[in-house]
Amino acid sequence: MHHHQLRRTLKKAAAILCVAALAVTAVPAGAVSAASASAAQAASDISDYQMYLERNVGVDGDSVRPIALGQNTTGYINHASGNMALKIDILDGLSLVYNSQTDADNRMGLGVTCNYLQTVERVDRDTFVQTEWDGSRHYFKRLRGEMFRDDRNYMMTNSFDSSNSTLGCIISRETDQGSRNLFFDRNGYLIQEELGENITNITYDYSYENEYHVIDTIESSKFGKVKFGYARPIRGQLRLAGIELVQEDGTSQPICAINITDTSLFTSGTLNSVKFADGNEVSLQYDYNTHLLSSVRDPSYPSSSLFFYGETGGLTRIGSFQCKDTSYPNRPPYDGATFYYESNSTVVYNADGSSYTVDVWSGQ
Repeated sequence: MHHHQLRRTLKKAAAILCVAALAVTAVPAGAVSAASASAAQAASDISDYQMYLERNVGVDGDSVRPIALGQNTTGYINHASGNMALKIDILDGLSLVYNSQTDADNRMGLGVTCNYLQTVERVDRDTFVQTEWDGSRHYFKRLRGEMFRDDRNYMMTNSFDSSNSTLGCIISRETDQGSRNLFFDRNGYLIQEELGENITNITYDYSYENEYHVIDTIESSKFGKVKFGYARPIRGQLRLAGIELVQEDGTSQPICAINITDTSLFTSGTLNSVKFADGNEVSLQYDYNTHLLSSVRDPSYPSSSLFFYGETGGLTRIGSFQCKDTSYPNRPPYDGATFYYESNSTVVYNADGSSYTVDVWSGQ
């Protein structure tokens, strides 16, 4: 069955799924003792809090503070989790993303992925988890049959168990930009996104043993077709080396060259720089004690953006960042903040001495 035929079938299923979801009502649990109810509630609160953090670790999560670092670069600090994400825009709609709370190995450097690299995995018979490009995780629970729903009211139609389908599942929701449909293959990797009139197709290179998730091309009605190029340095680990724009006549035009440091400390190496065809180069440095990104430099802005991390204990987290003008190293930071994370709120102290509190968890 071709993709367009599958889309028609699965869209009908998604429409039925949305109607069915409206008819589902919660069934009260049976009576339990006060002690067991209290213990169950405490366990539920911890589980729900961890799920809250998982949903909100990325750049699109709740309570995220964006930090403009350059024409190609944006940093994000999450009030809820202490997570730091860095987005480097390659084209309008195509980005590389670093996430401090993931150790993803996508051959793009430690914790680095592409915004079209998403996965769906089965947790148990009645649960699937979708991991988005920015590290956020969303859990789909069974409604009935092969219909599932997550915390955002996205609907999923499961085809993993069907021998007649070449797709694994489709995730759908109506948005202010039109219908959004995500199609995943039977390995659980995103192969197509439809958002309104925009369609994006993702292909993977299966020629690398045990590396079938390596992105080969991405073709979008928004930015055209791009090809990912890879290289193997001395130690033999596959590394992303560059991204090219494929012209209609089949020729390619370089967009950026990518340098990934080959280090024995990380099997996937670390993303060291992204150098664009116009000469702008985004540079990254890491703290090899914490294995976290410690500084970013985008020369399009006269600044060095430094990220610092504190210790994490229980539900309390402390972290900070500052942005300084490298032309005047003795000047105080022009932007920055220190975050004190508690179980249900965060106190943020800005570089100018002002502060504010953000409620990040209500227990609901």
